[in-house]
Amino acid sequence: MNLKIITYMRSNEAFNDNIKKILTLSLKLNTKISCIIFTDNDRKFEFDGIKIDSINFPGTKYIRLLYLFEREQEDCLYLSIDNDINVNDETILKFLEKGLSGKYDIGWGRIYAQSQSGFISNLVATDKHLSHDLIRPLSWKLNMGISIPGQCFFIRPKAFQDKLYQIDTFLDDLAIGAYISNNRKDYSILRSSFLLGYEKPNTNFGGLCRQRKRWAKGFYQIFSYPKRKEYQSKLLLHAAFYHFSWIVNWLMIGYISYCNLYAGMIYILAIALLMTRKDYKLLFYGVIYQLFFPIFHIVWIFNILRGDKNDDNA
Repeated sequence: MNLKIITYMRSNEAFNDNIKKILTLSLKLNTKISCIIFTDNDRKFEFDGIKIDSINFPGTKYIRLLYLFEREQEDCLYLSIDNDINVNDETILKFLEKGLSGKYDIGWGRIYAQSQSGFISNLVATDKHLSHDLIRPLSWKLNMGISIPGQCFFIRPKAFQDKLYQIDTFLDDLAIGAYISNNRKDYSILRSSFLLGYEKPNTNFGGLCRQRKRWAKGFYQIFSYPKRKEYQSKLLLHAAFYHFSWIVNWLMIGYISYCNLYAGMIYILAIALLMTRKDYKLLFYGVIYQLFFPIFHIVWIFNILRGDKNDDNA
């Protein structure tokens, strides 16, 4: 089976070392490799040993993937990967080998945040642990999963051609995940424990607020889709687990601390240990996360309430 690496670049982004790294690593695989780079202007890219097609097709990642699926002629494997992902050399090759075996229709692993020194970036790193180590794996295990890691996943386009939901949304991870969740008995899914790579986190308050605003817009687009009844309950559970669980945590902190202040402090520390998977470098931020990060969930909730008044270009 041939491998096609799909990535996405804005006009101000360069053909960077992260993409060159995954192209170099993929040459170690015993298969034909090609690359498609979506851009929003006309550009040319070259890389020794790999054919690169540049497609000037502005829009969301999901719409771009649907565009490719509609035109795909061969039974191949796509690796969809964001431009800022620094892949883990050893695990990404093992992950792709599993995909190229032909046993799976779609697969994903874990993505962490690149190590940074800033306050916000370390909170994002903590949030990645919570999402990729706890919420997502547990929800899929309980047959309630609806989200995949959109930063890096493989998919066999022939298995999904003319089947995925026709939604224009910022959240390809939810749009693809919703279809898979509703039709999982028809597909072979690899939910890998491999740490596949690291993404560059938001490093400032404003950037993270804008990201949550885009997420809210994407969620609203998926929730408004005419076929939403097929996945609506799981979508709402996803929102409850990720965007509203802090309310329960705050109530627990308040109640336990009211009964015994020291017990409340121990509870906060225990939750921090659980979230960060005993990554002691992030333990302090695991504590602060519980108290500070709900601000960004409130931003998301506020923009959900705005519905289609939320600005696409935020």
